[in-house]
Amino acid sequence: MAAKAAVKDVGRAMDIPYGEVDRLAKLIPTTLGIELKDALEEAPQLKSAINSDERLKDLMAVALRLEGLSRHASTHAPALSFRRGRSRTSCLSISQPR
Repeated sequence: MAAKAAVKDVGRAMDIPYGEVDRLAKLIPTTLGIELKDALEEAPQLKSAINSDERLKDLMAVALRLEGLSRHASTHAPALSFRRGRSRTSCLSISQPR
């Protein structure tokens, strides 16, 4: 998860109003690939916003831990087969590389 996505997802999960979370996410610099720890150093407004509200401080602590993780499996079926008559029953399975 990228920095802004991590903040927005954690805010949604913590049931913090969207407007507050969006305002916080907009304070994260738009530098490509920026990490939250770097954003906190580069943007003093971000740091002061987090320090002024305990909920936002908790949000950032969780977002820092989740940043960089995959959001979901995101695996899709490789193909669909259409045919006349009887078809076999099959099951799609998802396996993760080790």
